[in-house]
Amino acid sequence: MSEQRRRPKQRRNSSGGQTDGSQNGSSSTNQPKGGGKAGGKGGSKSGNKGGRQNKVAPPAEFWRAAPEPPEPPDIRPAQDPTALLQSMGTAPLPGQASVSDHYMAAVIQRAAMLATALAASADLLEQGE
Repeated sequence: MSEQRRRPKQRRNSSGGQTDGSQNGSSSTNQPKGGGKAGGKGGSKSGNKGGRQNKVAPPAEFWRAAPEPPEPPDIRPAQDPTALLQSMGTAPLPGQASVSDHYMAAVIQRAAMLATALAASADLLEQGE
């Protein structure tokens, strides 16, 4: 039983000084877990002062019944879905302004068409006269 324990090699930190080898959670000390009170009876009750017990909060009611949401209003498709895009002017892309306006308008028109189809499938479209 005369074996000696090998100590971990000391590493240098970025400032050039040596460390004690306790980086990354490894520690060379043999302190007991649970508060580390020397000679005390179970250091886990250090926060419980005066023998009072912590009160337990009532459980939160996450799964209670929610009220029914109101009926959504009927959806009316826009006459010109690209009106907002046109109000902002041309895109600030040198040499590509007219092409980019065309492609952005095409994307907006397609999105409006899909939104109208989705509203129709859910029977939410405003009925025309």
